[in-house]
Amino acid sequence: MSLYERFQSRMSAVDKLVNMYRELCSARGILPRGRLDEAHSDLLWLPRSAVAFSLAAMDAYVDEVVTDKLGEYRACVSLYVPMKNVLEQPASATCSSLCMHPSPTPDTDRGTRIWVDPSQPSGRTSLSFKSPEELIAAYRLLGHADIIESIAAIWPGPACTPTDIKQKLNVLIQRRNQITYEGDRDPEGHIRQIHPHYATRCKSFIENMVIRLHRVAYEP
Repeated sequence: MSLYERFQSRMSAVDKLVNMYRELCSARGILPRGRLDEAHSDLLWLPRSAVAFSLAAMDAYVDEVVTDKLGEYRACVSLYVPMKNVLEQPASATCSSLCMHPSPTPDTDRGTRIWVDPSQPSGRTSLSFKSPEELIAAYRLLGHADIIESIAAIWPGPACTPTDIKQKLNVLIQRRNQITYEGDRDPEGHIRQIHPHYATRCKSFIENMVIRLHRVAYEP
């Protein structure tokens, strides 16, 4: 199974979650498009999970692409640091030149970008590849100066500029964080509603993202 086929397999879970939401609404005699009260608020976790699944599927896909393209150097990326410092490197910098730096010391500040010698055993780590900055940094290591600009160039239609794509992705990430970190409640503790159409729109956007990420990396 190819990397893109694995992504599609993961995304199939999103449709199942949305369909389950509609079936359970029907079984309870409530409209799937309506606002759910407290008694039925448990059903909201299905479209919420669909949003989280969509972003996780893209995250896993990009992680596999980085592994596929970088080979032995993939293991040199520290789990505990952001991708932002890669953006501070010249666009022409190679992964090997970035990786070959001393391993972190005990007094290393948290949040500092650390690249370690890939010849040293470090185990397999998993990084986050969701935000525009993380995607740009990851694909820069693969030789693409700005992956968001690259996919915008092959994404026809309105509201598909690099700025539009970044904004849409950031909104989805914020919603996902509200779901996973805040229990999807507002600061006053009230339940945030979510419609199944939001989950399907999220799925559609992520699929369009990954189709173009795949084209840029594997179908130049």
